[in-house]
Amino acid sequence: MKMRQWGRMTGKWSLSFWFCGISFLLPCLVSAHGVGSRGLDEGKKIYRSNCAVCHGVDGRGDGRGARHLNPPVPDFTRPGFLKGKSDSYLFHLISNGIEDMPGWSDKLAPGQITDVLHYLRSLAAPAKDIRPASPDGLSGG
Repeated sequence: MKMRQWGRMTGKWSLSFWFCGISFLLPCLVSAHGVGSRGLDEGKKIYRSNCAVCHGVDGRGDGRGARHLNPPVPDFTRPGFLKGKSDSYLFHLISNGIEDMPGWSDKLAPGQITDVLHYLRSLAAPAKDIRPASPDGLSGG
């Protein structure tokens, strides 16, 4: 009988420790993956020191290393350029490289790659919501 009570107690205790652990670690996990200004700042630093040479300081694809690359380096600031590209797809490209771009998984930790990814998304201009004009000349809505 005492053994059963002990089992229930340890079950309750382990569950409460588990919840405490999750609530303690969750802010660390979120900030490590670029959600918030700290992740964006880290992503910007990493981008500027590793990616800007080709992709340009502002992400326009105009870095000095991009001059002779074919296909041309993309302009991340072009409206809607990153729209429809999932985080996992971009993570894969940054990690493994594509065309002349090297992969970064051997130099950057997964959290750093995610920070860069979130920084890239911050560079992109939002896609314009283009609606057909209504008969009276005003935009639809």
